[in-house]
Amino acid sequence: MEANEALLFYRPVKPIDTVIARTLCEAGLYTSCYILILVGTWFYYDQVIMSDPGMFLFSLILAAALGFSTGLIFMVFGHIMPALTPVAIWTPRVLWFLSGVPFRYWVFPAWSRPFFVWNPLMHCIELNRRSLSDDYYTPDANLQYVIVWVIVQTTIALWIYSRNERRLLSL
Repeated sequence: MEANEALLFYRPVKPIDTVIARTLCEAGLYTSCYILILVGTWFYYDQVIMSDPGMFLFSLILAAALGFSTGLIFMVFGHIMPALTPVAIWTPRVLWFLSGVPFRYWVFPAWSRPFFVWNPLMHCIELNRRSLSDDYYTPDANLQYVIVWVIVQTTIALWIYSRNERRLLSL
């Protein structure tokens, strides 16, 4: 909210517009970088390595939708209750670590698996990796889980935003 406060003086611009714009910019940037890496891999190995392009794009869209709804929730709560700002800073880092981006989560002990499996971003990452190769082993990735999570979280985020939009504009 603070970074885009000047934009909110224009009546047509709402706080949700800034979250939508940020989501589109970040998703475009990450997708461009990812595609650049894939093109580099294609040049290096002289072959296209992607077994399911539809799942590849769909998992990226689901991850962007998760980012949008999480960002919207943190924007509302962070602006209404400034004491939550430190939590809003650390929560995405913890979720990123538990998503399995820097490692494969199943290399950890079996008792730690539930800490990774509940995270819908982990499912998006694993499904994205699976879309690149049929040989990729992903025991717990579940597309239906992510879809339900995205629908529920986005619905809750939009409900929270709609209930607090006037407060966001008046603070």
